[in-house]
Amino acid sequence: MSRSNQIQRGDLSKEAINFLTQSDAPLFYQQDNPKQRGTKSFARYEAYKLASSMSGYFEQGGSALDLKYDYSRGFVNFDEKAFDGFVPANGSHPNHPSVVSRPLREDSKRG
Repeated sequence: MSRSNQIQRGDLSKEAINFLTQSDAPLFYQQDNPKQRGTKSFARYEAYKLASSMSGYFEQGGSALDLKYDYSRGFVNFDEKAFDGFVPANGSHPNHPSVVSRPLREDSKRG
């Protein structure tokens, strides 16, 4: 997947996570674990960073809370098409121009 086809912006709402889960959206995790070695979050990250889809992420022990945290810090990214068809109830959209964009981390790309 090329860098230009990946996005990472703002925070993920519960509604967005549900949408991504239902569509089993592909995801791309930074492979270098940024969590503190020896912690439970480090161990979880080691397992779920290998996932390539939302279903795989949850099967490997990832949680919605981990996903929100990792997304907000740029550790995980989604293809821009992952949000196609997502219409949030409150009008807040992760790809909306009003949401601050964070740079994509090169080591989060898989392939």
